[in-house]
Amino acid sequence: MFTVARLFPVLVVVVSLLAWFEPEGLNGLGEAVLPLLTITVFCLGLILRPADFRRLWNHPSALAMGLLLQFILMPVLAFVSASLLQLNTDLTLGLIITGACAGAIAAPAFTFLARGDIALAFCLSLFSALLSIVHAPWMISFFIGSDLSVATTTMLQNIVTLMLLPLLAGMLCHRFIPAVSKSLQPQMDTIISLLMLLVIAITVANGRMELAMSGTVTASVVAAVVLYNLLAMALAYFLPRWNGHTDAEARAIALNVSMQHSGAAMALAVQAGGLLATLPAVIFNLAQYISAGLLAGLWKWQINRRLRKLRS
Repeated sequence: MFTVARLFPVLVVVVSLLAWFEPEGLNGLGEAVLPLLTITVFCLGLILRPADFRRLWNHPSALAMGLLLQFILMPVLAFVSASLLQLNTDLTLGLIITGACAGAIAAPAFTFLARGDIALAFCLSLFSALLSIVHAPWMISFFIGSDLSVATTTMLQNIVTLMLLPLLAGMLCHRFIPAVSKSLQPQMDTIISLLMLLVIAITVANGRMELAMSGTVTASVVAAVVLYNLLAMALAYFLPRWNGHTDAEARAIALNVSMQHSGAAMALAVQAGGLLATLPAVIFNLAQYISAGLLAGLWKWQINRRLRKLRS
C-alpha cells in the first residue's frame, strides 16, 4: 500500500522540485516553518517517555560522541571543504559559521522517520543549541579576530519556546490526556512526514529567493557546501558505528551533526562578513533538508525490509 510515510523519499524529491520551479504559492510562508517545527516537537513528546531520557543520563556515551563530532568534526570539515574548493575569505567564514551554529530543531523529526534514537536526537539538538551560544561567537572571534554581539537572551528563549515547552506539552498530554496520544500515535508517521514535507517545500521556495539576494552563486560554492553536508553525514554515522554505538544511535548522531541552525548562521554571517558570507548558510539549509529527508526515508525503507524478512 502506498502511503505518504512509505513514499517519503520520493515525495522529498517531488516537493523540492515543485517548490524550486513553482515557488509562488509558498513565498511569504517562511514564518510558518517555526510553528510547524514546534508542532513536530509536540508530536515527538507524545512518543517520548521520561525513561528514555533516564537511559541517556545513565549511559551518556552516545550523547558525548555526538557533541564531540558536532563541535570538533564540523569546524574541521568546514576548513577542509572550503580549502578543497578554494573559497574566498568571506565564503569560508560563512561556511565555518554555518558549522558552528548547531541545534537544528528538525533533526529529531528526521531521526523519528529514520527509526533512530529519538531521545538521543532531541538531547543532541538541545545541548548543541545551548553550547552554540558560546561556541559560535568563539569560532568567529578565532577566525576574524573580533567579537560579535550575540542575542543570547533571544536564543535561550527560542530554545525554551521551540524545543523544551512543546516537548513537555506533548509528554504531559500523553500522561494526563492519554486519549489524544492514543488517537494520534497510529498516524504519527503520516503526520510527521507531512509536516516535514511542508517544511522542506517552504525552505526550498524561500531558499531560492534568498539565493538571489545573497550574491552570485558559483559551482564551487554549491559543491563546497554539498560536500560539507555529505561528509558530515557520512562521518557522523560511520565513526559512531566504528566506536561501538548502535545503528539507531548512529542514525540519530548523523542526522543531528549534519543539520545546523541556518537561521542563526545567516544572522551571524551578516554581522561577520556581510551578505556574501550568508551564501553558504542559505545553500546548506537547502542541502540539509533534502539530504536528511532522503536519508531518513531510505533508512526507513531498509529497516522495514529487514522486518519483513524476519516475519517471513
